[in-house]
Amino acid sequence: MPNLRVNINHKLGRQGAINRIKHLLNNPSASISSEISELKHTWIDNSNEFNLLVRGIKVSGTMKIENDFLSISGSLPILFYPLKKQIENIIKEHAASLLI
Repeated sequence: MPNLRVNINHKLGRQGAINRIKHLLNNPSASISSEISELKHTWIDNSNEFNLLVRGIKVSGTMKIENDFLSISGSLPILFYPLKKQIENIIKEHAASLLI
């Protein structure tokens, strides 16, 4: 499976970014919850391992939150490979708007 890695800068500090991400994961918006299901995630310090279904297709990865950036990495199903850059850009846009 193709690898995905996205880094997003922020100015919230580690705990501020973690709090926003936790809020989103525990209270997904209607636009997000219509696209994803079976979200499971586990926090270990400043890292979050997640598994979910996007339109029925399994996606998993890790988020690591640092003082000034968020790193998201994972594996994409081969079906999504032609859309890899587009997916990376969507993740960057949504994450950046969350971490303003």
